[in-house]
Amino acid sequence: VEQFLTWMNDQKGFSPATISAYRTDLLQFEEWLHRDQHSLARPGELEKYHFQDYSAHLFHEGQARSSIGRKLSALRSLFRYLMKMKKIDKNPAKLVRNPKRELRHPTALNVDQMFTLLDEASVESGGAAGFDGSRQAEQAVTDREHAGHTRDLALAELLYGSGLRISEALDLDVDDVDPASGFIRVMGKGSKERIAPLSDTSVRALFLWLRVRALIAPPAEKALFVGNRGKRLNRRQAARILDEIRKSAGLPQHLSPHTLRHTFATASLEHGMDVKTLSTIIGHVSSSTTLNIYAHVTSEMQRTAAAKIDRGIAKSEAAQEVDAAPRIPPPSTFQPYKGQRRKPGTGCISQINDHLWEGRYSPTVSGKCVARNVYACTEEECEKKLAQLIREMKQEIVAMKAHPKAG
Repeated sequence: VEQFLTWMNDQKGFSPATISAYRTDLLQFEEWLHRDQHSLARPGELEKYHFQDYSAHLFHEGQARSSIGRKLSALRSLFRYLMKMKKIDKNPAKLVRNPKRELRHPTALNVDQMFTLLDEASVESGGAAGFDGSRQAEQAVTDREHAGHTRDLALAELLYGSGLRISEALDLDVDDVDPASGFIRVMGKGSKERIAPLSDTSVRALFLWLRVRALIAPPAEKALFVGNRGKRLNRRQAARILDEIRKSAGLPQHLSPHTLRHTFATASLEHGMDVKTLSTIIGHVSSSTTLNIYAHVTSEMQRTAAAKIDRGIAKSEAAQEVDAAPRIPPPSTFQPYKGQRRKPGTGCISQINDHLWEGRYSPTVSGKCVARNVYACTEEECEKKLAQLIREMKQEIVAMKAHPKAG
């Protein structure tokens, strides 16, 4: 098991949190196998029914279907590795399917709740906003407290404004962040780097935090977010921070860091962002993943569109009631740049936020669409990067077509 986990870390670049979860899942399966005198040390003895019985055992224990699926996924990964290393000559784990997942919508705050939460965090951090570095030593305790509140606001704004996973936010170092640029580089799952936009309020909150961070963090500490003892903030501390803000704001429901990510995604879809763009920003492997998770949002958007069509055609009383209903205010005044119709083969560009432009070129090669993106702070810079990308991709396509002839 440890050899497999080392391989996952070194070869696959999995995060420490994923490695830890895999270790726990595999050790739990090992403990269960001991009941029948089996062991992962002798994987060739195991059959398909061992995994099916284990899945049933977890179900009867009351484990969530998503948790059962994750544990089975860890086992399948282990046995694929054993096949690759020629430790076994058959893989019974690949024949076992995950249980159907419950149809649950991710929890998200509405706009009023989100603004209430951020307003509360902003009030708490108010003392740090005026810090100028010249206060006397006897006031250091108060300043450290204000600095902590400023950190809390920056973390909340970043999770909501950019839709980051909590692990991505906590893994950030100071050198990874340049608020003035309007975006940050994030190392996501599988060590895949992406660019995430910063909202205007995130930029201000990060500037304030960086201004007072030295009151908590020692000079040698690289972590962007640190706890009160000066070490990198961990997931449990971050969850506690957000829950304290929730209590102060008077919000009733439980609030986890992932709730803010879901709130960002839900608000983005509701205010016009397409699924593919959202998928890129929040770091999903594919657009289908995003669509599956937020299907309830897109369905509601379809119903709203249908109501608009009915209103335009029939001018019915029901449509007037829809018009009279209170409208949810957008989270910001930013309007995406839609651009003009471009010539075929020149790609396309779009404005993601006030500080970030995306260029995209997606030619069809051998019947498959091959898409690549570039990012820049201005439209002009994005056009230059896109033109360079198109030239490089066209050269690659020519080389690919010429290669079979050469062979």
